[in-house]
Amino acid sequence: MTLQQLTYFCVVARLLNFRKASEELLISQSTISISISNLETELGVPLFKREKRSISLTKYGRLYYEQITPLDSLTTINIKMKRLASETEGDINIAYNPPWSYGFVPRLAREFLRRKENEKIIFNFKQLNSPQVIAGLKEGLFDVGFCTTEKEVPDLSLFPLFCQEMAVIVPADHPLAERESICLREIEPYPYILYEDDSGLRRLVEYLLKSVDVVPRVAYEAPDEEAIFSLVSAGFGVAFVAVTDVLKKLSVRTLRVEDFDAHCTLYMAYNANRYLPPAAVRFVNYIKLCSKQGLIAGFKR
Repeated sequence: MTLQQLTYFCVVARLLNFRKASEELLISQSTISISISNLETELGVPLFKREKRSISLTKYGRLYYEQITPLDSLTTINIKMKRLASETEGDINIAYNPPWSYGFVPRLAREFLRRKENEKIIFNFKQLNSPQVIAGLKEGLFDVGFCTTEKEVPDLSLFPLFCQEMAVIVPADHPLAERESICLREIEPYPYILYEDDSGLRRLVEYLLKSVDVVPRVAYEAPDEEAIFSLVSAGFGVAFVAVTDVLKKLSVRTLRVEDFDAHCTLYMAYNANRYLPPAAVRFVNYIKLCSKQGLIAGFKR
């Protein structure tokens, strides 16, 4: 009697299906059948009643399974751990900024899963602001993150995906709404909506405004682009933000900045000093290949 025989028995006893047991154990049905037959011979009793299209436990099989059920729990855990460590069946935990949820990240993940070798991989998504994404990557809560940052982050590998335009947005009925572009100094007379302090772009926006000696009249603070866009659309003020797909759904005007080429960069990030599951490595390499082939822009549409 071997641990392998007991493992095979536990899985078949739990599923009562040789085909499903074969899929879970990643071995052939014949291998399982021979192993269990040898176990029955060694024990001297039949463990399963075999019929043409089904199997069931005999009274001896039920008694035997009850006695070794703790082994089945261990077997289940081991199988799950092997799946998580699989290149083609593991889980990938992703965190990303809410503005990018409107298309880019979901489309990227979906296209990755369209490949036959990736179709069994499971994505777990979490929407957070950039500092939270970075903190989660450092703590090992996420495998891959998509975020903005104005500086390098210790322990993290940052791979630039694309530059996102930054612009001034105003309500549709605002005095500046008829303009195509403006100087940032022109927003000073109006109530201003700023990113909250823990937003990934707060520091960058403050730096850019300071570089042209603009001191905005901050009336409100909001956590991300979606919240800022909504406040601007409702007429609570103007803002200097990263342009995302949400703008297409709201009644605001987007004005190009004349002072300089204003943009921020979206990065793919992962922890270079922590174990990265094979499935996540596969996803990271897929994104890098898409970037090399110039395909990243297509996922933004």
